[in-house]
Amino acid sequence: MDVVPLRGHHLLCLCAFEGKGYDSKFVENMFRIYNELKLHPEKEIILIEQPDPICFKCPNFSNGRCKIYGRDHEANIVSRDRKVFQIIGLSPGTRLNNREIFKKLSQKIRKEDIPSICGNCMWIDICRFKFNPHVFLDNINE
Repeated sequence: MDVVPLRGHHLLCLCAFEGKGYDSKFVENMFRIYNELKLHPEKEIILIEQPDPICFKCPNFSNGRCKIYGRDHEANIVSRDRKVFQIIGLSPGTRLNNREIFKKLSQKIRKEDIPSICGNCMWIDICRFKFNPHVFLDNINE
């Protein structure tokens, strides 16, 4: 993947990822994306507010939309993406290397902000305690 397209809220998910997910295909895909970004801090990300490579391996993704609660949940997900973009001061279509994006996250979003961004997400308890954008910055000499 030359440029990694990512939804706004998936930036948060990556910062709290600990190997858990909806099923084994989803977890394997998350590990692949997580490791690619961690090992390649200059890897370019394009911010989007539509389904991304993380969505594509989710068992709740169907017909191009999130159906996690048995109904069309896409509008709620887009709202989460937009909250993240607003807080970090970037917009959909922005292309930056992942180090720059995760640095903005580390400066602008705290664990305490997660509930107001992510609402009723089933993974919120993990994110509230594990959120750490520095995992993508620690291996970089600035």
